[in-house]
Amino acid sequence: MRNSVLEVAYTKIVGKHRPGPYVDIVVRTMNGESEPVKALLDSGASITWIPKSILKELHPEHRPLPLMISTPLKKVKKMYPRKVHILILKDGKPWEAVRPIFGVLAGESDIAYLGRDVMDSFRITLDGETCRMELK
Repeated sequence: MRNSVLEVAYTKIVGKHRPGPYVDIVVRTMNGESEPVKALLDSGASITWIPKSILKELHPEHRPLPLMISTPLKKVKKMYPRKVHILILKDGKPWEAVRPIFGVLAGESDIAYLGRDVMDSFRITLDGETCRMELK
């Protein structure tokens, strides 16, 4: 699918979140169900995180066992591992599909965070001076 460069400006704030490079993605289950969501590229995250509400939309009867982790703030959070495909969109059309090897985690949030498990599939250039990002 990838046949060009995806360029994104990141000067806008999405909701209450900090400015940063966001991309539009579609989370697709192994059964082909899909749901769109906005995702922040988060180079500090090892594993991609999607909103738990997306899991409920895609597969309401699926109840994965929670994985308990401790965050740097010493706050224990429940996370829900799930095998999915991440489809990155360019101008509303499919640009590139990635399947995170270990699946994704889901928790309370209104946006997704693309971790290094997805970002390692690309060459990413951030230009802080112009607030532009390129994925190749």
